[in-house]
Amino acid sequence: MLKWLVVFIVILITTQVEALPADTTPWAMPLNGPWKFHIGDSRSWIRPSFEDAAWRKVDLTPAPGARDGDVGLLGYVPGWGDFLHGPYSG
Repeated sequence: MLKWLVVFIVILITTQVEALPADTTPWAMPLNGPWKFHIGDSRSWIRPSFEDAAWRKVDLTPAPGARDGDVGLLGYVPGWGDFLHGPYSG
């Protein structure tokens, strides 16, 4: 058993591992719209026949060159306060 452990450790030490490329992807997935939004959750909403005509339409496409006022992230879209959903966040 000790022999195999030593062999395994030697293989780990002598094997070259390629470095992973630097993460060049954005930190968040763009949610360019349009989207329909409604507060709450219901399993009935997944049905293809569900009627969502009364749901609010939201476009989450950032304005060209938009940045947040905090750290300057590109692609900023205003938060929930701009969509008038009161205490909800996330």
